[in-house]
Amino acid sequence: MFNKAFSSSKQPRRGWSFLTAALGFTAETPGEDSVTAGASSLSVAPPLRSIARPIHFSGTPDKYQAIGNTLAEVPKGPAVEIGCGKGCSLLVLARMGFAPLYGFDLSPDCIESARNLLRAAGTHCRLFVKDAADLGDIPDDSMALIYCRNTFQYLDHARVAASFSRVLRPGGYLVIEAMGLGFYLWRTHLKNVFSADRRWTLFSYPRVVIRTLLYQCCGQQLLLGATAPEMGCTLNVIQRFAKLIKLQVTSVGPAPSLPGYLCVLRKSVYE
Repeated sequence: MFNKAFSSSKQPRRGWSFLTAALGFTAETPGEDSVTAGASSLSVAPPLRSIARPIHFSGTPDKYQAIGNTLAEVPKGPAVEIGCGKGCSLLVLARMGFAPLYGFDLSPDCIESARNLLRAAGTHCRLFVKDAADLGDIPDDSMALIYCRNTFQYLDHARVAASFSRVLRPGGYLVIEAMGLGFYLWRTHLKNVFSADRRWTLFSYPRVVIRTLLYQCCGQQLLLGATAPEMGCTLNVIQRFAKLIKLQVTSVGPAPSLPGYLCVLRKSVYE
């Protein structure tokens, strides 16, 4: 189950290799041996190695079908989506047999859209406009699945670790699709930041990179003047969070529906 590994991607060009080397990154692209699906930990290279490589979208055009493919092997039961948006992923979870369902998002508009979508489909789900650190409406040790799609990179890991651990039942899964740090250093993507409507990224992206490096070095997730402690996902970030929340890493691979990582973690059945 969940035995995926990261596949090789194209090498950066010489100019990009020089830039990443100047920033202290390696320009190498790891092969499949760089990530393994160990029972309780990742086989990880040194913290700053291989994290600036481009991470390309490699999934199916139908991202919600990709979600279904990803979660097909997770045992069914109660599930919660963190950052549920307009409810499309919750609808997929319902059709796969997960119940009861919970959805959390900070946007009232998204929650209202999700409510309308699920109601029209005849699907019951409890929806909350709340932070992921406040899962007080969910009983202890009850969730078979916590799902985070394109949300994990915005979360305060120290705050959400306790709530995730509390609600996840023994043997339950945490499935994360997170934007990789390579996304913020991707030359094809960065060339657009100088457009008039994207200049905010000139300030935002460097903070993400610096914050990620600080987290990897000292485990501190600093705001640096931003409203959210956004980080790019790396192997070291995954490893640190797994240790913090005391979950076993089942696998790490390319995300099926965004340019980043798919991480599957599991709570021990003995807790």
